[in-house]
Amino acid sequence: MNQLARMGFQGEQDCGSAQFTRLGHGPRHQFLVPEVDTVKGSERDHSGAARNKIRKLVVNLHVLKVRGKDISELRGMTLHALSLAAAAFRRNPYPFATTGAIALALNLLGLIHPILSTVAGLFVLPMLYVGLGTLAEAEPGLRFTQALRLALSAWPRTAALGGMMFILFLFLSTLLGISLSALYGDELMVLAQTHESDPAAFSQALLQEINWSASAFGLAALVLLTLGLIALVWMAPFALVYHNMNVLQALRWSVQMTRPHFAALFPALLLWVLFSGLSGALVGLNIILWPFTALFHFYCFRSLGKQAP
Repeated sequence: MNQLARMGFQGEQDCGSAQFTRLGHGPRHQFLVPEVDTVKGSERDHSGAARNKIRKLVVNLHVLKVRGKDISELRGMTLHALSLAAAAFRRNPYPFATTGAIALALNLLGLIHPILSTVAGLFVLPMLYVGLGTLAEAEPGLRFTQALRLALSAWPRTAALGGMMFILFLFLSTLLGISLSALYGDELMVLAQTHESDPAAFSQALLQEINWSASAFGLAALVLLTLGLIALVWMAPFALVYHNMNVLQALRWSVQMTRPHFAALFPALLLWVLFSGLSGALVGLNIILWPFTALFHFYCFRSLGKQAP
């Protein structure tokens, strides 16, 4: 029995010494830290690094950058332009209301002859519209003649503005005609032949006899495409006057500036379209809405110009 006990004790010593020898000759961290704990610690390190990467990604997505500008700053351009337009109107309310009355009178020239309203819409109204930016930056308390002179400050570029407006009108009309012909070509042709000598009856037939809801998705796509194209050239009239460019340079500048900031400017464009629609529909209130729309457009142009690199 004693001999068996001694043999068992000796075996335990041999196993212990062999284990100590194996650990002693291995790497030091294996001797200090068990192998299972090392794997768990490595897993904890990888999970912590992954959490840090996800946290940084969320922060980067929260603070988006567009050419080094914070996206929230770009989106704030709309509200900032609204506040500046309201402040400018309060500084000189009577001159701006007078320009609104002049614009209304020019639009009513169409009751005399359509050519008069067309000429006014292509040349006189754009000059007055763009020139309101100069009046907006003036000090309060101006005399009427001074305010009117500032409002008409864009008159040297009247021909260039008229040419630009004609090009844009022709382009959008062509796009609209091609798109509507593709969607409702046969029906429009029949109505045009039926009411060839009566434009008023043709307009009424367009509203009553064509099922516009049959191509609702096509019309929605056409509206979005039109708004997108308008957004690209939206700042061209102001660039032509205030940056002293020709027509092609102003169009190119507008496309280059609005394209990277398209998502931030699109809400401002929708608001401008709303103001323009209300100005055309509300005959009495357009004395205020028309100059306010021009002021809002001008301050959007100023805000966009500050984003230039």
